[in-house]
Amino acid sequence: MLDRNRKALLDCQDMSPTTTFSIPTLDHYLPMISVVGLQEEDDPLEFIHEGFQNRSVSMGCFRIA
Repeated sequence: MLDRNRKALLDCQDMSPTTTFSIPTLDHYLPMISVVGLQEEDDPLEFIHEGFQNRSVSMGCFRIA
């Protein structure tokens, strides 16, 4: 996301062998892709929350201003 490499984000199933553990289904991943697709060239990306729930569930949030 920080590199604005949208093609790499779309190839989420080929990121690494462990991707299927972090993205078992696309229902939480596709909304992020939709928002990133709306980002204009000069729109800054800011991570507004990073943390974990129950030691294993990432609860990261970002904002495109």
